[in-house]
Amino acid sequence: MKRIYINDFILNVVIVVLCMAMPVVLFFVSRNDEKTAVISYDGKTEKTISLDEECVYKTHGVEIKVENGQAFVINSDCPDGLCMRMKKAKNSGDSIICVPNRVSIKIVGQARKDGADIVAG
Repeated sequence: MKRIYINDFILNVVIVVLCMAMPVVLFFVSRNDEKTAVISYDGKTEKTISLDEECVYKTHGVEIKVENGQAFVINSDCPDGLCMRMKKAKNSGDSIICVPNRVSIKIVGQARKDGADIVAG
């Protein structure tokens, strides 16, 4: 049986701790409070709404509400109503799509002031 030396053990512990800490560090470094909801119709941007403001926006049979830093569909005239049952979009990259009405909502974060781009995923 091969013996594990103390230096090998310490190195393994350091590697495991770094691997566990990396997602936490990336989460806090990449957080961005300047998020907007980009509402598109048929692939063309129609309206951009900051998630900090509260409002209701109606477009092409879909009623979108922005409240408490989240965007969601409260009413839609599409036959299945799937877009109304989707989870609230609040993080960068989240999206809600109403295929029959060709309306999409995508959450986009603004560029950081220091110019750094961070992508994790």
